[in-house]
Amino acid sequence: MGKVDEIRERIASKRKAAEQAVEAASIADWEAFEVACEEHGYDAVKRLNLPRFIEGLPTFLIVKAAPADNLRIFRQRVLKARKDKGGTPDLAAVDRAMGELGRACIVYPEASGVEAIKAEFPSVEKDAGAVAKSMSEAEEVEEGKE
Repeated sequence: MGKVDEIRERIASKRKAAEQAVEAASIADWEAFEVACEEHGYDAVKRLNLPRFIEGLPTFLIVKAAPADNLRIFRQRVLKARKDKGGTPDLAAVDRAMGELGRACIVYPEASGVEAIKAEFPSVEKDAGAVAKSMSEAEEVEEGKE
């Protein structure tokens, strides 16, 4: 066996171990998703996939629909930021409000797990906020386009 074959074998072995780690994490994540569906409702939770697998982190987050109070607070903060800037959207304030909404709506993993995820993916709470907001708002459907 040549040197190249040895390297290829090591790479294949490491890939196999990585696949097994992803599988183990996926099982735990899907079990948590099942529990979240039963607790919050099957249409009231969504998965937010992480861009890549990192050992020790889940493969996805679970986000619940934003409760009415959280959505109201989000809208008030966005409107206030707009008024404070003379009607111009304050994108930094919108991002902060979206992150706060996301933080309130992430049901899996626990807060310490979310902090570990934020270290790798800093916008994860803002992304979760966008998911929670979209699940909580009615969609306007044009006539004939259902």
